[in-house]
Amino acid sequence: MSLFLTIVGVLLLLPSLAGIAFGAYMSTHPKTRESGGMFALLWVPALAAAIGVLLRDPVTVVVSLICFVVAGTTLCVAGVVTKIRQPKTRRTTSENRQNLTHAQTTRESSSRKKYRRTAS
Repeated sequence: MSLFLTIVGVLLLLPSLAGIAFGAYMSTHPKTRESGGMFALLWVPALAAAIGVLLRDPVTVVVSLICFVVAGTTLCVAGVVTKIRQPKTRRTTSENRQNLTHAQTTRESSSRKKYRRTAS
């Protein structure tokens, strides 16, 4: 039984550490900073649960699993809330460039029509 709990604890410990490391990596990039931090915080209670299994402490395991469920629920609710909010949109410069090139093209074609030679 002792070997079984050690194997289960290690199997829970490795994904928890990987989840924290991946969340920390995600939080280093500007676009995924907030979600990476939330992802890393989600895996901290799972790490505590894995350590509780390794130490054979049932209270630590139960409390950590409750915290993991609460953190996961919070992460899901935060994800739903961020999907509901509309992002602020800005005009890109590519639209301005398209309008500018269209205006230039119109001017160029009209100036070409003035100086067009007729075939004789």
